[in-house]
Amino acid sequence: MISVLKVLFTIGVIIVVYLGFKYRWRLNDMSRAAARMAGVDIKAPEARSGPPAVQDLVPCRKCGAYVAAGTVCSCEKA
Repeated sequence: MISVLKVLFTIGVIIVVYLGFKYRWRLNDMSRAAARMAGVDIKAPEARSGPPAVQDLVPCRKCGAYVAAGTVCSCEKA
């Protein structure tokens, strides 16, 4: 049976979940605003530093495994 306590509990859970999402959206908006104020475009992938997305691979002379060009294969490290 449906009781008043179950209805109130369900409404309470819905309110807590809504407030959680509202808080998360607010944090996201604040971080975007801070990035905008700093002049950083968070959607531009070229603004991020790091290794290139694509690397040339060369086969190892000993084991034949493909490794990034200019790096040492694990079979040569041991």
